[in-house]
Amino acid sequence: SILLKYSSTARTKIISAQEKIISPSDFGFHNMLVHEDNLSFIDFEYAGWDDPAKLWCDFACQPEVPISKEQWECFITNFSNWLPSYRSVRDRSINLLSLYRLKWCCIMLNEFTDDGFASRLHTRKDYKTHLGQQLDKTITYFNNYLERV
Repeated sequence: SILLKYSSTARTKIISAQEKIISPSDFGFHNMLVHEDNLSFIDFEYAGWDDPAKLWCDFACQPEVPISKEQWECFITNFSNWLPSYRSVRDRSINLLSLYRLKWCCIMLNEFTDDGFASRLHTRKDYKTHLGQQLDKTITYFNNYLERV
């Protein structure tokens, strides 16, 4: 549990400016284009200075285009040469991964909020079917990643 791994002081500590990176926030294969062996990231709507552990966890957790553990390890290892606090960020991201997966379950369930309903109501003729599919997708995601936590 996170409460056991980190003291209350550590849980409330703000990471230093030197530890932060510019993060696109919604990072993942779902927001990339491939053109002639080049990858381009296309979504910077929520970009800003952030904890690299958040970027790493969100990349690992994004449900639309899941990645393997090996892909995640390859991705974060590429930070090791230039991120001074690589080891502590790596440990923090591993410790926080389950919490981020739970966050993604909540994101997937946003469809059931008043705002989610209002934003989707006019875009889908089969909204009730969509809600059932979204619930099934969330349950499957939970069962795949969090059932044993």
